[in-house]
Amino acid sequence: MKLNSTKLKYRTLCPPLPLVNRIKDGLPRLILDRLPENLDFTEVGWCKLRDSQGAFLSWGCIDPANNAMHLISSSEGDPGVDFASRLENALSKRSAQEILKGEVVRLVNGPPENKMKQKVSNSYEVDGIRYMECSCGREVKSVGDEAVSVKCSMCVNMVMARDYPVEKSKSAYSPTGRPVGWHWMSEFVDVDGNVFHKGKEQPKLKGTLKPTKVIPSKKKTKRRTKQQMLLAMDKERKVALKKAIKKQKDFLNHKLGEE
Repeated sequence: MKLNSTKLKYRTLCPPLPLVNRIKDGLPRLILDRLPENLDFTEVGWCKLRDSQGAFLSWGCIDPANNAMHLISSSEGDPGVDFASRLENALSKRSAQEILKGEVVRLVNGPPENKMKQKVSNSYEVDGIRYMECSCGREVKSVGDEAVSVKCSMCVNMVMARDYPVEKSKSAYSPTGRPVGWHWMSEFVDVDGNVFHKGKEQPKLKGTLKPTKVIPSKKKTKRRTKQQMLLAMDKERKVALKKAIKKQKDFLNHKLGEE
């Protein structure tokens, strides 16, 4: 078996950095809808992927029918020649093992085994939808085929709260030292001599009047809770009972009228 490739025509794509790292780790395919230039990928063909520095990443085969770009070769040479060479190697290995005689076997497998294809025990499928358990025990729905582990939203929130704590914003309010309701007074003069008529400053009168005498407002008594009221009543009953017992003892000991 001998396959020859014709002059190669291809497009060039520079994927974003997160995809570059995943391609280097062995990502088997890209989803066209998630690429920045997906509108141009409407026909079957080759695509050369490079990083932002121009370094070669992989050859991709555009598959618009399945909304995918299959990454089939990490060799910068002609991908058709490389693919044909791998087909020949696969056929020769199977022929040497004599497994093609009367048997139906798969000549080409999918992407090579890597850490993105390893089997995991904490996932299962229901009606074609893949589920996977987070390390905390919660289930995550609609997990990708290549995923080997997941984090649920609760764990993600906990990690974000731990690693990126939200700083409490400082209040923009700064106390002026003026009494409550000063801006409603017909005339108010602060300690710096600024004069205000119902909250509106009068610059021409600054320093001409004495500061307004501020009478501190009475602190409001905090309303007691029901439990506090019951405890106070119990305390009063104990005091009254103690007095009654003392009075009875004084009567029995003939100490009436004595202090």
